[in-house]
Amino acid sequence: DWKQFRGNNKDAISTASDLPLWSEKAPELAWKKKIGSGFSEIIVSDNKIYIAYADSVDGKGGEYIMACDVETGNKIWSSKIDSLYIDPEKWGDGNRSTPAVDEENVYCFSAFGKFVALSIKDGSEVWKVDFAKDFDSKFPRYAYTSSPLLIDNVLFMETGGQDGKSFTAFDKKTGKAIWSKNSGE
Repeated sequence: DWKQFRGNNKDAISTASDLPLWSEKAPELAWKKKIGSGFSEIIVSDNKIYIAYADSVDGKGGEYIMACDVETGNKIWSSKIDSLYIDPEKWGDGNRSTPAVDEENVYCFSAFGKFVALSIKDGSEVWKVDFAKDFDSKFPRYAYTSSPLLIDNVLFMETGGQDGKSFTAFDKKTGKAIWSKNSGE
């Protein structure tokens, strides 16, 4: 499993063992899936893959989280978390954040600053926090890019707000702020 940005130990090192050596024979393609744009790492937990992506048709669309079966690549569910962010400098549209997952929810963050918990069962929304509204956070030049850091029952995020609300710890069950520190610009 790879449950959050930079992996379970937050060091980008996998602890998996007994992996096949591909020095003599290249691995075979198991499946392939076309998805939209974005910058998310792929998250893996309990035989499911979670990915943040953007989908658009004629410049309209949204940012989504999708759960897929790890063996087949078949979509289990997909949920829209926000409207589509289109990069004015053409570096790439869509999500800039990697989700985090635990035994109940997948926690994701949109380029427009919506922090959302979705049920891993069906993708239904559990809670949502709007950084601009709730923390007086200013929209960053390249959109919101932080990935949730999950430690035990707490999610840590750079909220970017004023008046001591730059970094915030959230209760993972409710989305309520536990504490905030420092001031953003």
